[in-house]
Amino acid sequence: PDEEKSPTQLVDVLVSKEAAIILNQVREKQEQERLNGSSQLKDLWVRYLENAIKVSAIRAICDNLAEPVIEKHHAEWARDVVGWCITNTVSMIRSRVADSAREQAAKDMWRFIDDAGSAGTTRTLLTRKFQRLDKRQRDGILADLVETEAVVETRMKTEGAVRDTIIYVSSGPPS
Repeated sequence: PDEEKSPTQLVDVLVSKEAAIILNQVREKQEQERLNGSSQLKDLWVRYLENAIKVSAIRAICDNLAEPVIEKHHAEWARDVVGWCITNTVSMIRSRVADSAREQAAKDMWRFIDDAGSAGTTRTLLTRKFQRLDKRQRDGILADLVETEAVVETRMKTEGAVRDTIIYVSSGPPS
């Protein structure tokens, strides 16, 4: 009998040979990241395969509830989505988590400059945004960001102004 499946009923999901190859590549990437001793965030990759299988199974079930099969395109999409989520999480952690208040202030300042885009931001706007920081600390952080080439400092002559306008442009997102 062709009964409609209830939401609590288990569904067997098959995996095509092409999808199995993709999922095997996911497993290899998971192991590679897990064994990467230099990464402090390697544990985020531990469930890469499991999550890729779950996401691809959900896509397969959505495509065919009666006889779901994980096809190559399901596995590729799941690999890409789950991989992006992990990579993005790692990036966000690196750019936002710090070991000290000064490091946190430096990351916040770098992110503020980076968010300004290719036009950059002026020293005046930075001072207003980070006025809670002591002037020496703010100047030290900016000097460090310039020295490490995280940001580029340029000076622009403004007609009628006594001093040059200092502009900071990020050389890439905070890491």
